[in-house]
Amino acid sequence: MSEIPLSKVCTKCGAEKVLEEFGKNSQLLDGKQRFCKDCTNQKQSACRAVRKEGRLCCFPVNKKACVSCGEVKTAKDYSLVRKSRDGLSGLCKDCDSIKGREYYANNKEKVNARNNANYAKDPQRVMDRQREFLSANPETKKLKNERRIERYNEDKDRALSRGREYYRENKEKVDAKNKRWREENRDRATAIVVAYQMRKANLFVEFVDYDVLYGRDKSCYLCGERLPSSVSRHVDHITPLSRKELNPTHEYANCAGTHQPCNLSKFDRTPEEYWQSYAISWPLTTRDNWINHETPWYCPRPPVGQ
Repeated sequence: MSEIPLSKVCTKCGAEKVLEEFGKNSQLLDGKQRFCKDCTNQKQSACRAVRKEGRLCCFPVNKKACVSCGEVKTAKDYSLVRKSRDGLSGLCKDCDSIKGREYYANNKEKVNARNNANYAKDPQRVMDRQREFLSANPETKKLKNERRIERYNEDKDRALSRGREYYRENKEKVDAKNKRWREENRDRATAIVVAYQMRKANLFVEFVDYDVLYGRDKSCYLCGERLPSSVSRHVDHITPLSRKELNPTHEYANCAGTHQPCNLSKFDRTPEEYWQSYAISWPLTTRDNWINHETPWYCPRPPVGQ
């Protein structure tokens, strides 16, 4: 009886390796593949990279007829399928999408149960894959948002009632999620609240990106000192929103970066009233020039405790 060999030579790289370095193949005498695992992984990685570029590994084709609609389309209009000889699905993406929607309509409970089971098994993995897919397919993300808006506009009462019902059943979960989002996006949360208050008061509202403001304003417009890159910096409305008689607006021209103590000590006063309360004379430049960023604004910080 011949001895069982403990090693084997890879026909790809020519290196002699132990049998554990080869995959299983019951059709061969030794039960192992001809290629080692490293060479097999390299070949599969190269094949996947080629397919991602829209090309095929073994049977390259530039055009193909869809078995459903019969139209001749390019290879990029088909999904990739490993089991196919040409590496492409028999249905084009449009027909495949229609077929998927029909299957979901006929097997809604089955599909939802399967999706819920996968989500319950590993929710973070499912959400990460969805974000990765939407970030890689901006057109699909835009289409998905448009469909969501259409469904909301078709039956607003139903959408609002479902939202309220979900909130009642998952109040703690929703509150914790909203609180975590506000802590991670404080500036954006504040901007949303301010914009809502301005629209409610029928005042002019412009989308203001706080990151753009912090990049524009390097120093506090009330004291002139440099703004920190932390939560102690605020965005203040030069003309306070509470002074309706002054026609305040929520726009870049009426917003400026400040320190937290400076903003909190300003209350609902204008910059002129704020400086006059600390007996600070009108400084080196005019307010209009500062708003237009034609000249830098500098004024002494008010004494501590005043």
